Amino acid sequence: AEAARAAGLRFDWQVRRYRDQARRLTLADLSELLERVVDADRALKGGVQGEVLLPMLVAAMAGEHGVAMDTPVRVSR
Repeated sequence: AEAARAAGLRFDWQVRRYRDQARRLTLADLSELLERVVDADRALKGGVQGEVLLPMLVAAMAGEHGVAMDTPVRVSR
């Protein structure tokens, strides 16, 4: 209940829904999703159009097959 409040969840159904969704992802899945977000962030900062990149990111995160997140942007670290 404390974690639900900290996450801003007010209803039990929200807690159940988020818990069920979280169970579908492995640590490897979460790591890959984070890597995609970082790549997208770098691409945006490197000049790639958000109108193109963000829908691709959302589709890739939603599990759409065949969505390539390869971007020809080089960003120095």
